[in-house]
Amino acid sequence: MKNKKKLAVLGILILGIFLVVIIQNNLTRAVGEPTYCCEKTKAGAWCQNVPDISQCDTSGNFRSVPTSCEATSYCKLGTCVNTQEGVCMENTPQRVCEQPVGGIAGGLWFSSKVGEIPQCRLGCCLIGEQAAFTTQTRCEQLSSLYGLEINYRTDISSETSCIASAFPKTKGACVFEEEFQKSCRFVTREECNTLQTQEQNVEFHEGFLCSSEELGTICGPSEKTTIFEGKDEIYFLDTCGNQGNIYDASRQNDRQYWDKIIGKAESCGFGNPNGNAQNPACGNCDYLSGSTGALYDRLKDGTNARPIFGDYVCRNLNCRFEADLNNDGDTSDDLENEQFQHGESWCAQSAGVSQIISEDGFISGTPNSSKENIPGSRYFRMVCYNGDVTIEPCADFRQEICIQSEIETNSGIFRNSACRVNKWQDCIAQERQEDCENFEQRDCKWIEGYSILKDEKGKEKELQNNESENVKASCVPKYSPGFNFWDETGDANALCVQASKTCTVKVNKNIAGVIQGRSISDICDDNQLKQDVEGCNCLKDSWLGEANNLCIQFGDCGVSKNYMGDEGFNELDDLFNREKE
Repeated sequence: MKNKKKLAVLGILILGIFLVVIIQNNLTRAVGEPTYCCEKTKAGAWCQNVPDISQCDTSGNFRSVPTSCEATSYCKLGTCVNTQEGVCMENTPQRVCEQPVGGIAGGLWFSSKVGEIPQCRLGCCLIGEQAAFTTQTRCEQLSSLYGLEINYRTDISSETSCIASAFPKTKGACVFEEEFQKSCRFVTREECNTLQTQEQNVEFHEGFLCSSEELGTICGPSEKTTIFEGKDEIYFLDTCGNQGNIYDASRQNDRQYWDKIIGKAESCGFGNPNGNAQNPACGNCDYLSGSTGALYDRLKDGTNARPIFGDYVCRNLNCRFEADLNNDGDTSDDLENEQFQHGESWCAQSAGVSQIISEDGFISGTPNSSKENIPGSRYFRMVCYNGDVTIEPCADFRQEICIQSEIETNSGIFRNSACRVNKWQDCIAQERQEDCENFEQRDCKWIEGYSILKDEKGKEKELQNNESENVKASCVPKYSPGFNFWDETGDANALCVQASKTCTVKVNKNIAGVIQGRSISDICDDNQLKQDVEGCNCLKDSWLGEANNLCIQFGDCGVSKNYMGDEGFNELDDLFNREKE
């Protein structure tokens, strides 16, 4: 009897087994095949995991090894120092860091943490009358940008102490005799000492204005105002053209206001949340609060801001940004249409990408793979500077994402954003959930697999991944990258192949349904016949949807809509249309 059974089985094999294979186009081979790390692929990408070593560029001594890029030395993550900007970036692959971009030399890569790298150590950068707690390279760049001398102090170890040290040089009234009259210049003590060698009877009066009645000079109050380079505020001018106190229309006739120097904190409108922008009576402008002294312009400042005295006003540097987020032609109902403070930056609400907002500066939320990070989309960063909004694109193909943080200030929420490297490259190589979701190392998410199987009564049911040893969970990019999928010589096929799924249906051609000429789908729908068919779930549209969903999470693979809402097309379109009907 056993021999007869064996012969029957052999006979079936000889007659052949019908294999009905539905292969998802642009889906890739099963996870688990060997992975090679290319220092550079033939398509020009750096530090990429590929399934076939033939895709690696071996010219020019570029390296390739049969392991994930995470395990190599040349693609290992570390700290990248941008020697041009003086900025340090953590968790950056060595090859990506050192690669020149746009004719600009690459950065310096270190395996150490930021705090252990000399170039990343912070100090106090004193520029004119301002201060910044930054690296020495960044300090030198700021000096070049603004054309001012710097004093970089490494002995100041905190940002609070740095800002506190940014006080102006001691100023006062330098009184001297000129043409038998008592004249005066408002200068620093150092500058007054220079005049001492040129004039006779020079006296320096620290903290006094030249218009002080106590000094008895020829200088007195006036209605004139002006602004000075390197200062935000508007100042009165005395009759000799010397600087007075901050413009305050209510104190123009107050002789005490023309006597001694009154600091910014004791002047009008100090602490105003918008820096006294467009205030016609007060010149206590504040650049950090969104205003600076400027020559009055009716079109820019409005008729209500015309100054009572002089020709200068605190100009509003904040921005108003309007965006039609609903694509309905109306910007009035969009939340993003609001005032942004000068210096604020935020992630643009651009179509097709994840909207990332995190109070603590870390990435939050899980993107919707069918609507976010889809073909053609790109991250953008918006910046409000001097009243204008500029758009700064992050790296193309979503190789960078935009992260945003918010802090509460006296003038409201202040947003800050940055473009950061999308660390998706080694997601597929992770086999454990804890490794996959190590967000300090990579931007990945863990997807549980499932299978449609039969229960003991022959009824189909969905089993979770832990109930079926044939289904494997996957580690996929959290923020799906983009590829040049239209280029046959590009990396798209090599990258997408890693997400390929094949589902096989096995049917004995001698079963009654086949003999009767019924389709495999009909046989699978027949409770009596489908027990002799393996893989009926492969014929369900739900399986195709599951397979495609996995594919699009690897990047611009599979069938999906682009960021403009247009659908992709290939031979699978008919199957998707059938599912919709």
